[in-house]
Amino acid sequence: MLDTPLPPMPDHVLDAKSRHARLVDQLRRALVGVGITHAQGLMIMTLGNDMVPAASLVQDGYYDGTNPSYNLSALEKAGFIRRSIVPGDRRKRLVSLTYKGLELCIRLRQKLAVREREAA
Repeated sequence: MLDTPLPPMPDHVLDAKSRHARLVDQLRRALVGVGITHAQGLMIMTLGNDMVPAASLVQDGYYDGTNPSYNLSALEKAGFIRRSIVPGDRRKRLVSLTYKGLELCIRLRQKLAVREREAA
């Protein structure tokens, strides 16, 4: 134990934790009955219309090293995303939403936008 008291948590950290907790709660409610986790829902919302190298999800700091592979596999199995080989480099994969994934992305973004307006 330290003899000196800890300094208080900075307000911007508390605000970020609060926003994150609110987002997770809203995603969980929006995903009831869909069969995917809030982390997978966030991944769908992150992908949007883009075709993204799978490694960039980790490099950009959105997800840690082991979870993206598991979540991408689950989303692919459920028909929400597709993975394709990068032309010229068979080791790399591009990730994009299927039509089913794009429909879910739109619904999630709309629901979260409505809830954000209601909270304001």
